[in-house]
Amino acid sequence: MTIGTIETIAGAIDARDEYTGGHSERVGLYAEKLARAMAADYDFSEEDILRIKYIGLVHDIGKIGVADNVLNKSGKLTDEEFMLMKKHAEIGYEIMSSLDASVEGLLDGIRNHHERFDGKGYPDGLSDTDIPLVARILALADSYDAMTSNRVYRKRLSDEQVREELVKGTGTQFDPAIAPIFIDLLDRGELNPETVEGTAVDESGRVRASALLETRLQKDLQDKLNVLNPSHVRMLCYVMKLMEKKGKDYSVLFVSASEIPDLKKVISSTDTYIHYTEGCNVLALYDRSEDELESVKVEILKISPKAALEVLS
Repeated sequence: MTIGTIETIAGAIDARDEYTGGHSERVGLYAEKLARAMAADYDFSEEDILRIKYIGLVHDIGKIGVADNVLNKSGKLTDEEFMLMKKHAEIGYEIMSSLDASVEGLLDGIRNHHERFDGKGYPDGLSDTDIPLVARILALADSYDAMTSNRVYRKRLSDEQVREELVKGTGTQFDPAIAPIFIDLLDRGELNPETVEGTAVDESGRVRASALLETRLQKDLQDKLNVLNPSHVRMLCYVMKLMEKKGKDYSVLFVSASEIPDLKKVISSTDTYIHYTEGCNVLALYDRSEDELESVKVEILKISPKAALEVLS
């Protein structure tokens, strides 16, 4: 597989998973930094380090096979749903074993990144050094990103809580030879979360519009707001994330009015609007400057003077 193919797959995975925009990319980055710190003791070449990074990028490819109502559920998973979610490791293994098994460690990283050092992980219940080394590295990188990212059931953990969890998991969840190296990277400030307050950011460090919209959708669903077409909003977020990966920006505008204005009069062919709730539409404006956004707002108010406009930021 080419690097470009791997990065494209990773972007598609993250775009579909509502809670983890940029997750695969961050896991790859954290795994690379850990592997680089391990290089001298484990005789890793530069090629080995980059290979581990790119395996991290596709470690969650099996989520492609997880149903949307499980992958993006707005509440806690039931036992049955969690059992189905755990299948992503096996699904990913089967997908990639039929495509390309020539990258050393690729299948091990995909299948076994949720194994635990004490043998209580999945899918194979491996323990100790029976867990492939690349999977032990990914387990730390994956857990670190989970702890430093927002989830539907909690905000990201503080840096102190993250460190405590890593120390507590050393020897049980994590390899006791590798976890201290990861913790040392944190203590020396050489590894920091690539998120802002637990939310995905773009390459410039700015929170992505897609992440803001996902957060709004999840909050509204949890608050039992009657969101008319949540699957449509998720699809919009998916498209936005794919375009954001290519360096394009979106502005998200909520338009509320007793009578919804005809937004087709103010949008271009690359913009999208969705009927969000009764009396409210969400409008995604593609690659607009601040001045162009203001012009759109003016046009909407010409059509519907009493409309309430909220820019998501």
